[in-house]
Amino acid sequence: MSDILFFIVYGLLMVAVTGFCQHALRRDTKSFSYATISSLIGFLVLTVLLIGQLFQHKLDNVLLTNWIMMVIYYYATYKTKNRLLGTVFMPIVLIMLTIAVFSDGINPVQRSAYEGQLFLSIHQGLLMVAFAIFFFTFSEAVLYLVKVRALKNHKQIALDDELPSLDRLKSVFISSFNWGWSAMTLGIAFAFIFTLKKQGGIVNEVKITWGIALWLIYTGLFTMYNLKKITIRNLARAVTALFIAFLAFYGFIATMETGIQAEQKSTENSEVVVK
Repeated sequence: MSDILFFIVYGLLMVAVTGFCQHALRRDTKSFSYATISSLIGFLVLTVLLIGQLFQHKLDNVLLTNWIMMVIYYYATYKTKNRLLGTVFMPIVLIMLTIAVFSDGINPVQRSAYEGQLFLSIHQGLLMVAFAIFFFTFSEAVLYLVKVRALKNHKQIALDDELPSLDRLKSVFISSFNWGWSAMTLGIAFAFIFTLKKQGGIVNEVKITWGIALWLIYTGLFTMYNLKKITIRNLARAVTALFIAFLAFYGFIATMETGIQAEQKSTENSEVVVK
């Protein structure tokens, strides 16, 4: 049942992404409407799926992160009245789910389930919020760069009337960037506490190493901007590059983790046969 609900969510989000892209290309109000309805239904089904997992005393990190991302999207769209946000943001949700599917085609829903431990739970919760905000920041960075380029070339882009003002885009972008750094910093702090209490395996060590590297880069950008050493335009470019690097790592670590789990399962089966 969980797998069925998962792929219903996946299908609905594919429809939503198609609708948002059609809206951006054709300025079709109907496309935006059915994309929004499809994404809302997908969000409700995802909520039901997560509630079901709660009753089973386990939560999938990927699905919960996507749920948080969608909450942020709906809130931001309501506040900013930015119809183009879905065109940039919803594909990120779909990409995250796609990586989950290909990293473990047998049972994608239960792939990240874990036994809750206090510091680990707080750490993962904070990082899920941080990454959700970071993905939103990336979306705002892209829209900001599009708007700046159009103004620099003295051209009115096709959907300029659906984008907020440059000052509004700047304000939301910087606000989400700062909040993302705050959540990630707290998440890293709890990761250190958890690491001191329990040493992780190879995958955990890779995750921790990359997590620290990502946080250091994020902190460097945060410091440089607040010290007025980097322009907002360059900050937006850096956030875009950092987001691409994160997706590349996420895909790599998901594949690596699945490979290690498959190898461990094969070893366990061999030991059972020998016995």
